Amino acid sequence: MHVVAKTDGLRSVSSGVKAKATLWDEFALRDRVGLVSGANRGLRLEMALVLIEAGTQVYCVDVPAEPGEEWQAVADHVRQMDVENGEKKKRKRRGKE
Repeated sequence: MHVVAKTDGLRSVSSGVKAKATLWDEFALRDRVGLVSGANRGLRLEMALVLIEAGTQVYCVDVPAEPGEEWQAVADHVRQMDVENGEKKKRKRRGKE
């Protein structure tokens, strides 16, 4: 990475300070509940996934009576994720994993 312009907010790459992504800290949605309509597939399913990654408990609703293949694939992926509100983290906090 090359610094093109120096501002007061930038630190030198060689300063030894470890870079940390802060996006999810700033936009965290822990302890929130979300409802995404039309989330069986496509863009709204992707929106639901982003909300889950941000820590939201998400409910997906759509017209079909049964979830489609895309939804099932994302649901399987989410079960494997280590998200803030996920059971995997809760077990770790309780010392069971």
